[in-house]
Amino acid sequence: MEDTDSHTPHIFLPFLVDCPVRTNAWEVSSTIRQLAYGLINLCISKKQQVFTVFEHRKQQDKSTGRELQLPSISQISEACTAVSHLFQQLQNKHPNLSDTQIWTAVAVNQELEWSHAHSRSPLSQIVIQQFEFLESKTEMARNLSWDIIHFFAQIQGSYYSLRILKQIMGLVVSHGCSEPTPEPLLLLHHQLESLPTLAELADLSHVSSLLETIPAALATDTSTMSMEHRSDRSPQTKESRRAARRKRKREKGLVEAPFGRGKPNNPFDVLRDE
Repeated sequence: MEDTDSHTPHIFLPFLVDCPVRTNAWEVSSTIRQLAYGLINLCISKKQQVFTVFEHRKQQDKSTGRELQLPSISQISEACTAVSHLFQQLQNKHPNLSDTQIWTAVAVNQELEWSHAHSRSPLSQIVIQQFEFLESKTEMARNLSWDIIHFFAQIQGSYYSLRILKQIMGLVVSHGCSEPTPEPLLLLHHQLESLPTLAELADLSHVSSLLETIPAALATDTSTMSMEHRSDRSPQTKESRRAARRKRKREKGLVEAPFGRGKPNNPFDVLRDE
């Protein structure tokens, strides 16, 4: 993290291998990182508090970054409650899922919520349809579409964002706040103790095990509510449906070659041994 002369923090995120014609894979987990950055204001003086940060997701020359608004102190409890409630809901509905699968389902729900908010077709649903029609689940690991690669990058970004949130929450809890620590923050901090290390996230050679978690995430009440709300709020026109079909065809034609047999480089090694 760096500060400019105006004292606005600049955050530099690692590179994700995602589809070049889709929205950057970091986007769906932006709200988690905004919450994480905003937590710092709880343990510094009002004079030092900041309300925006600039994120650099693609290290391009002369890039000024993407400006993100941070939640106010009064909004932090609500944001923590939303994440905590989703985690608890998934845990209650699917008690047989492992910690890794539960947090993966949380990441899938982030993608669903983002897609519904932006009137997009959820990528997770597109991916699971591809997965279900495969005769052999090993086919996917050998011949990955851009849909799969991009979805996996989104999951990586969500895990990385949750790791940032966990680390900053630990700092806030240990340092203490100028005011009593909000109870929702303490609850979420406790739940994040079950967050697996980034090294435990399946790589692309084991993508089928990751995709098997999607149906659990799609079955949550929040996902159903979001889809119903979207259908009421923004019905697709024939023109928009045609545009979406054309876009999917373009994306499908971009990549049909194998992603590679070797284990991909992990851009998150810096947090591996936390």
